[in-house]
Amino acid sequence: MRLCTIIILYHPEKENLEKSLLSFSKETDYVFCWKNSAINDKCLAVINLYSNIQVLGNEENVGIAKALNECVKIAKFRDFTHILSMDQDSYFDQDMISKYKLKIINVTEKDIAIYGVNPLQDGKTLYENTGDKLNVTDTITSGSIFIIDNFKKYGYFEEELFIDAVDYEYCYRLKKYHNQNTIVFTDIILNHTVGYVEKTKLGFKINNYSAFRTYFIVRNQLSIWRRYPSLFPYKYKVVLLKDHILFRTVKIILAEKNKIIKLKSIFLGILHHVTKKSGYYNINVKKTEK
Repeated sequence: MRLCTIIILYHPEKENLEKSLLSFSKETDYVFCWKNSAINDKCLAVINLYSNIQVLGNEENVGIAKALNECVKIAKFRDFTHILSMDQDSYFDQDMISKYKLKIINVTEKDIAIYGVNPLQDGKTLYENTGDKLNVTDTITSGSIFIIDNFKKYGYFEEELFIDAVDYEYCYRLKKYHNQNTIVFTDIILNHTVGYVEKTKLGFKINNYSAFRTYFIVRNQLSIWRRYPSLFPYKYKVVLLKDHILFRTVKIILAEKNKIIKLKSIFLGILHHVTKKSGYYNINVKKTEK
């Protein structure tokens, strides 16, 4: 097993990189850092401390899917067998990746294509830590390990999604069309951060996603629901309709900044789902008349 890490960088913070790169560089064979934005000098200095890290990307935001795909192709050329995909806000404690690799090596089932982790956020794990492996419908991109040869057999990450639901779509597609499964190890803990949760003066919490991210959450998850209705879990459907659309609309009106553009992002996310628009879309850019 030759494992490399792919970490997608988008305006990273020095402290987060210091936490993550130490374990990646020691416990995986190589690290690819893809720049989806400019990287400040402090972060570059952290990266340059390691000899087994290569920086890729031209600082243009090409999305998560394309960045991963480009790195996978390079990893294949370099004879790696597996990739560990990471975002910049997640990290493993010391020796956790080594434990993770050993568990994968000991898996005997031949129909498993995606290995996932147990995310820890706000002191709580997503799954009970029983030490078992669980069959799941999907797992998050960050912390997941993929078999490189499978990308040629089953296809790459869907670039038309750009940033959101890339993980869901890959898991569902491999299950629906190729009967390949996803498992998580409940004792492989990933320190994970989701969103930008804030508590308002009114007493409720907001995740405060940008309009750019909000648009892709709404559009892409509705699209995945349409394409994989039996695999997209009921609880995700409830969260999408209740939290990301209905309650989010109310919270934007009551407590968030940039209200108009964020409300517009929800509306256009729904509209573009209905019209089946895909690919990159920047809601922050005003169109000019020709």
